[in-house]
Amino acid sequence: MIAVGSFLTLWVPNIGVHAAGQPSGVTYLAVGLALAAVLALATVSGRQLAVGLGALLVAAGPWGPEKLFPLLYLILAVWMIVQLALTVRSQRKEM
Repeated sequence: MIAVGSFLTLWVPNIGVHAAGQPSGVTYLAVGLALAAVLALATVSGRQLAVGLGALLVAAGPWGPEKLFPLLYLILAVWMIVQLALTVRSQRKEM
């Protein structure tokens, strides 16, 4: 939900703005909401790898000049994937 709110806050004011050779604010908003939906579905699935990869997709999304939110999603993605790798590693050691 934070990703949805962030993309809405960032791109709704730019919906009517269209620079030459650049996609419109509507395009960026649609891509951002689609990526947020992927992250939401990954979260509902409960699979740690899916959530990590979904957060990585959101981090690479259309953030424009914003720097904080992509960094936070990148940190979340790396943390989720590292935690999964550590879990798998400890399970293999127990076998």
